Amino acid sequence: MNPAILEGAALVFSVKTLLIMCGGVFLGVTFGAIPGLTSSIGIAIMLPITFYLEPIPALSLLCAVYVGGAYGGSIA
Repeated sequence: MNPAILEGAALVFSVKTLLIMCGGVFLGVTFGAIPGLTSSIGIAIMLPITFYLEPIPALSLLCAVYVGGAYGGSIA
């Protein structure tokens, strides 16, 4: 297998990144469940926080907020 793929998987599935993703999903569901807030607004709110993170955890956080917001928007 290509060593670059293994290195990328190790970066994405590190403990720090997985914890950031879990927090992002929780925040995304919270943003999506509140009327008037969407996943786009959640990403806009979380964007300044990503300036202090490394690239992989930052993009993982934004993706997790988006997915959590899409799920949270389905909560009536």
